[in-house]
Amino acid sequence: MISHRFRWHNEQNTCNGVGDDEQKLPKTYSALLVSDPIQCQEGDGIVSFRHWTTPGVHVRVCIRPPSMGKRFDWCSDVVRRNGTKPAKVIIPGSILYTFEIVIEAYDFTFDAFGIQGGAAALDDVSYNASAIYNCQMGE
Repeated sequence: MISHRFRWHNEQNTCNGVGDDEQKLPKTYSALLVSDPIQCQEGDGIVSFRHWTTPGVHVRVCIRPPSMGKRFDWCSDVVRRNGTKPAKVIIPGSILYTFEIVIEAYDFTFDAFGIQGGAAALDDVSYNASAIYNCQMGE
């Protein structure tokens, strides 16, 4: 496996431009951390990261064609924390088209005890795959 460093950016995905608000948000709202476009993936890929969330907030890893919003081709189950160890998510199989990795935090719906919304923090994000450029494209 070869480790590759990509740039990542936050992507707003709400109609009214709401961004990093710490208030209760509708269930359809989420925060997206998006990779640079990746040419292709041969075999399984592994996304690794450390994350922290407030109660009720969930995190998952998805893939999509570039700039397709929340039209995901595949998503993992909810990523669970494992103490201080990084989470590892396997992106299964070959992906023979340009795609982006999206780490989605969602369910900022907490509203109790005078506290609303929630928070998610990610650190040490990496993606590893045996080939991500010049994949052997099948015919």
